[in-house]
Amino acid sequence: VVTIAGPVESVTPGAAAFSVSKTGALVYQPSSQRGSRLVWFDRAGKQLSVLGDEAEYSNIEISPDGSQLLTSVSDPALRTRDIWVVEMARGVRSRLTFDPSDERSAVWTADGKGVVYTSKGLDLYVKPLGPGAEAPLLVNHASKDPRGFTPDGKFLVYRQNGIGTRNDLWVLPMDGDRKPRPFLNTPFDENAAAFSSKGVDRKSTRLNSS
Repeated sequence: VVTIAGPVESVTPGAAAFSVSKTGALVYQPSSQRGSRLVWFDRAGKQLSVLGDEAEYSNIEISPDGSQLLTSVSDPALRTRDIWVVEMARGVRSRLTFDPSDERSAVWTADGKGVVYTSKGLDLYVKPLGPGAEAPLLVNHASKDPRGFTPDGKFLVYRQNGIGTRNDLWVLPMDGDRKPRPFLNTPFDENAAAFSSKGVDRKSTRLNSS
């Protein structure tokens, strides 16, 4: 193996920014390895404060009580992400996941005591904030990301890659038979979703989204 160029910009494993032409010319985007910061702004755009140190942050979610936030932090050397919890008052962050695979898109459970996220590159896992091990929540080997819970915590909406339908939105009941059901699976690309304060109408099995 001979290094001919690099380092190359990469957002996730397998997504490096380079291409080779038919003539053999190589074009690539050099890795910037630049960090980012977590910054509070008011509604007028005035910066209020900075949380913690510089890192490669993504997928930020504030806890139900507003005291903490979840974020994925990239390891520049491994090019994988782990889930971290940031304490708002002090700006101190602590690592929640340690698996060598890529962890992303973490959301809080409705009570704020647990976290659901994508791990192993595809599936959904859940982990408590306190003592307790990671547990599989939905494993079907299709790429997916959690988007959020109903206020009562009984339903989770998530994005899943469909066969021939690109990204679709699905709902996972957290009790009963826990059988996922599609909400939007069209030829179009459905990705981001959030439950309204009304959650789910059980009589009509209708999902209120916003």
